[in-house]
Amino acid sequence: DSLVELQRDQKADEAIALADQIIADPKANAFDRGFANYVAANAWLDKDTDSYTQAIAYLNKAIAENSLSNNAHFQMMLQLSNMLKNEERYPESLAMADRYLTESGAENAKAYAAKADTLYRMKRYADSIDVVKKAMAMGEADDSLTKLLVANYQELDRPADAAKALEEMLAKKPGDKQ
Repeated sequence: DSLVELQRDQKADEAIALADQIIADPKANAFDRGFANYVAANAWLDKDTDSYTQAIAYLNKAIAENSLSNNAHFQMMLQLSNMLKNEERYPESLAMADRYLTESGAENAKAYAAKADTLYRMKRYADSIDVVKKAMAMGEADDSLTKLLVANYQELDRPADAAKALEEMLAKKPGDKQ
């Protein structure tokens, strides 16, 4: 079975084993290694473990190979940033989010939203506010970002700003009883 077939058939352990063989093969080129690392990372995610440790290791290697399409490469960066955040590895998560934004050149509202959440978790509330506002200005103005903005204001003891943010959110939904 090929790596793609094993992944498609959700044979995670077999996909990881084959990926490891490809990665270790001295004849494998950068694309082969990058793709094998990518598949292995996703296979680890399919295994539904309690931790992203293995998936993070493979994604780091896939990104380091710098051999997949730009779309795949940059999506892996965002995915890795989120996994690192979920593992409470905030400085690494922030670095990867910044790297994504710098290298991709994209003004991606979802990336800014993820970065703002990481900054909040790092207790960098003022920085988080700036990034939340940037994400919201780009059209990523969902309730979760407003709630993050409010939480930042509360941490900085700025209740008037928190109330204003909530009022603006509620004003956009006049019929909503929540």
